[in-house]
Amino acid sequence: MAITKQDILAAADALDAEGVKPTLAAVRKKLGGGSFSTISEAMKEWKADHAGGAAPLREPAPPAVVERSADLAAELWAVCMELANARLAGEREALEAAREEMEASQREAAELADQMAADIEALQAQVSSLQTRAESAESEVDDMRGELAGALERAGRAEARAAEIEKRADDAKTELGRVHELLSAERQQHAAELQRQATALQAAQEAARAQGEEIAALRAQVAAVQGERDQVRAELTERNGHIIDLSARFDAAEKAHQEHRKRAGEEAHRCAEKLTKAAAERDEARTEAAHLRGQLEALAGRAKAGGKS
Repeated sequence: MAITKQDILAAADALDAEGVKPTLAAVRKKLGGGSFSTISEAMKEWKADHAGGAAPLREPAPPAVVERSADLAAELWAVCMELANARLAGEREALEAAREEMEASQREAAELADQMAADIEALQAQVSSLQTRAESAESEVDDMRGELAGALERAGRAEARAAEIEKRADDAKTELGRVHELLSAERQQHAAELQRQATALQAAQEAARAQGEEIAALRAQVAAVQGERDQVRAELTERNGHIIDLSARFDAAEKAHQEHRKRAGEEAHRCAEKLTKAAAERDEARTEAAHLRGQLEALAGRAKAGGKS
């Protein structure tokens, strides 16, 4: 709330009632603050009101002088001279009092200027401290930016490795599908072969009953067919082992990819939080520094105005 002229006059009256001379510094202290120019203007009015009793009196000529004007011209002149001398003495006293009052006002202004200079120095120290804090915060923000850039770069490399792993996994899936198709075709071929062999065996057995001399040849043929079947089974077993190995490698690659992506995301999140916190502290320090600079400029302006007064 702004200090009004009535507040200043009331403070001056209170100090005068307490027996304390209402100087500018005393009034400002009584008010708990205030503009020097505002207090100075109000105190001029207060001092003028309280100095009214000391002004020289301006009265008409006494009745005795009027009644005896014709006969007592010399006495009238003497009385006028006495009145003039008395009035001159009063004016000299008033002038001396005004001079003393002006010197006191100048001393008060000097005291107030010293107080304001001390306040300015304190604010300058606060501004310097805040500037140091702001520079420290900006340095920390730069460090955080570097860390975040490094984390983003590492995350990019991790994404590239993850893409490569995914490609390898896709290749493994494709290979696995091709192996499955090959096994299916081989199984169908093997089943057809077994069916053919069973038909041939049945025909051979029927022929063997009719032709005993061909039994040995048919048995040799069956043995050869069984050897081919065992070979096919061995190849199927080997292919199944290859498929199991590809599946295990795919599962391991998928798990490593998920874990690496999780770690990269957590690191990037931590760096982002640090950067946000440092930026908030920097903005707060800049705001406070700007506010104190405004106060410093206002105080410097008032001190300059008070010095000119």
